[in-house]
Amino acid sequence: MNHVNVIVSTLSSKEFLVDSSNQRLQEMWCAARFSTGYEQHLEPCQVEIEDIDEQREYDFHLVVNGSRFPFQVFEVMEKGRLRDKDYKNLTKAEIEEKQKSKAPLAVEESIAQIENALKKKMAKHYAESLDLNTLVYININVLQLPWAPLRDMVQRLNPKFASVWMVTEHMFGCLLGGHDKLEGWMQIRDGS
Repeated sequence: MNHVNVIVSTLSSKEFLVDSSNQRLQEMWCAARFSTGYEQHLEPCQVEIEDIDEQREYDFHLVVNGSRFPFQVFEVMEKGRLRDKDYKNLTKAEIEEKQKSKAPLAVEESIAQIENALKKKMAKHYAESLDLNTLVYININVLQLPWAPLRDMVQRLNPKFASVWMVTEHMFGCLLGGHDKLEGWMQIRDGS
């Protein structure tokens, strides 16, 4: 995580959040947050990310006890939100202030947006989907996102992926497959 934070700290908010050439870096940040939480709550792990961003079904591998698990990252943003309009020319402090001042979405609306994003991902019919793990980066403004309705929604959809994990800036969890030791959101502590 420190390596990714160093790289991110050298970029302006516009470069990191808006510039499409940094999509790989955004995926690295999500993988780093996820692996930090994984290590804090489950067991030691490593993340392997290819240097060259070729189009493949996975974005990174999580390595645990010598086994490699392919993961694909995708982001859920608020409906109608566009990065190039939200953050253009803003400093990091201005972005944080803008995020704090926005009214949070209702829980039901947030879950519906996550469900729609997951349905779109399922509709792509990946060749190796039963071996592919998904990491959903939840980038929406909601005060609380209750675990049980999210889990129930994912189980109802029954996506044909090896597992479905979700991550926010400060929390992560496994909603389907993956790890039976987790139930509910787990806090990702910084500096660990």
